[in-house]
Amino acid sequence: MREGLVSALAVLGVVVFSGPKVSANEISGDEASLYAKATAEKDAAARAALLESYLQQYPEGAYKIQSNYFLTLAYRELNQPEKMMQAGEETLKLDAENIDVLLLLADRYSNQAATFEKSIAYSDRCIQALEKKEAGAPPANVTTEQWHGQCEKLKNGAAYTKALVLGKKALAGKDYAGAEAPLKQAYSIQKNPMIPFWLGIVYSKSGKVDDAIAMLCEAVVLAGPAKDQAQKELERLYQQKNQSLDGLQQKIEEARARVSPNT
Repeated sequence: MREGLVSALAVLGVVVFSGPKVSANEISGDEASLYAKATAEKDAAARAALLESYLQQYPEGAYKIQSNYFLTLAYRELNQPEKMMQAGEETLKLDAENIDVLLLLADRYSNQAATFEKSIAYSDRCIQALEKKEAGAPPANVTTEQWHGQCEKLKNGAAYTKALVLGKKALAGKDYAGAEAPLKQAYSIQKNPMIPFWLGIVYSKSGKVDDAIAMLCEAVVLAGPAKDQAQKELERLYQQKNQSLDGLQQKIEEARARVSPNT
């Protein structure tokens, strides 16, 4: 869900860190100055370098948690996933319920079969952390209704990642029956253009030709990375079922109305 991933800070409208867990007179002027300079830096590369410098100079510093967290976000901005994951894991060692980082890492770990289980575990941890946060009082200037709505939005994000991974895992194992429900759940949350392609394959392998055609039409309309594959498989199935391609464009237009009802 990388394109749609929204910072939990922005959605929840809260400050994750209320400040260092020590009294102000225990923080050296140089340490506070370096941290302030790092967090004020607009350029992501320069900000990452300053945060790395802070962590090297003050490995047990008062702003250790915050620095690892902001370093995670800086490396995400720089599109350096390995460094982002490393900083994110360090953040979670210190702040196990950091919603932003749990969301980011769950999403990142969803990309490879070797880390599917970790993605599922982080999604679950994120949902649990959100439920705990939601049970508390809303932040200042946020109504109870807004608070619950915002928390639910983020829980849906984590649920999407978990469902997507469960579907991909089942699909990779050719468990087509097991892939259907989680992929449908993920697609109901977010219109990832790859999901209708995968569902088309699932339905085709399961002998549900009409459902396969409907999903592959949606994959073509959403024009994701698998559009060409979806088009070929769609034409193959439709031709096999109808002995011609007559009426296929109408099916595609019907799919367009389903995925883009206001256009």
